[in-house]
Amino acid sequence: GIFNATGAPTAIGTVPLGSGALRNLQGTNTVIGNVTIGATNTSIDVAASSMLNIGGTGVLNFGTSLNTIKTGTGTLELAGTANNTLTTGGSFYVNEGTLSLNKSGTGVAIPNLMNLFVGDTIGGNDADKVIYGTAGSTNQIGDTANVHVTSSGQFDMSASAANDQVQNLILGVGPTSSGDILTGSRTLTATGTITVIAQAGTTATSVGSTINGTLALQSGT
Repeated sequence: GIFNATGAPTAIGTVPLGSGALRNLQGTNTVIGNVTIGATNTSIDVAASSMLNIGGTGVLNFGTSLNTIKTGTGTLELAGTANNTLTTGGSFYVNEGTLSLNKSGTGVAIPNLMNLFVGDTIGGNDADKVIYGTAGSTNQIGDTANVHVTSSGQFDMSASAANDQVQNLILGVGPTSSGDILTGSRTLTATGTITVIAQAGTTATSVGSTINGTLALQSGT
């Protein structure tokens, strides 16, 4: 189905994780129009084996210093042609399932100054994913955004049609699983710092984080 927003729908509410202020219960559905995150800890829930596409010419506005949380094991796709926005700061947590970044043309899915967290450290290795679609020809993530790949996360840009650049890159190492990055034939550039954080219970025999592909360092450490 398609929801065609003629105004500016606002997803508001601090809700129990897993219920969702914006929910996709089954099938593949598309929101065409602007969507605004109106309160911190707003959840976008996509049920198992389903997909929610937020795209068209609409903009997903992440608000001002708010937390947005992706729950459910289905796929949330940020597509369309327009840049998603925020006023200042804010974090997007992919706690379950898959987030697909698939803006076309010069559209940016994750705006500058945002913190993108891949995974919630629960569920095992690569349980929670951020993947790149094939539509984009430039950055899907703003150059001053930060990417945190937790011990249950996988950041996979191998299907991307373009390279990408972020500011700071943080990898999580856990007792039995660790964050992984795949770039395929593309290059991920970090202009700030790269940090590895070990969870409690991690030992010398724990599975290490992996970067499979090309990671470029630019004036960082």
